[in-house]
Amino acid sequence: MAANTANLKGYQKKQRKPTNRASRVKNRFYIREQLQRCSYFQMNCSSCHKEKEKLVGPPITEMVTIYATDKEGLKQWIKAPGKKRPDYPQMPALTQLTDDDREKD
Repeated sequence: MAANTANLKGYQKKQRKPTNRASRVKNRFYIREQLQRCSYFQMNCSSCHKEKEKLVGPPITEMVTIYATDKEGLKQWIKAPGKKRPDYPQMPALTQLTDDDREKD
């Protein structure tokens, strides 16, 4: 989810004006989808996780490194977290998220 926040910010910076209506509509749907993904992160993760610094939990950049090749592992961790490190509190279960919500990466 946090990666999508970064993607959206990058996309907005690089976005060029579409030349036709179909391109503009496609861009609007892309932006709407990215904003929805960002809102999941904001509502469920941002109180404990920041992009590059430790807050309550590890920074997003660290999680991206750990789960770079294991997207399914990240989804399972979010579904049923445990305690991995002594210097961080245990992550609470995010029971409000459905399997479909966890698919929004």
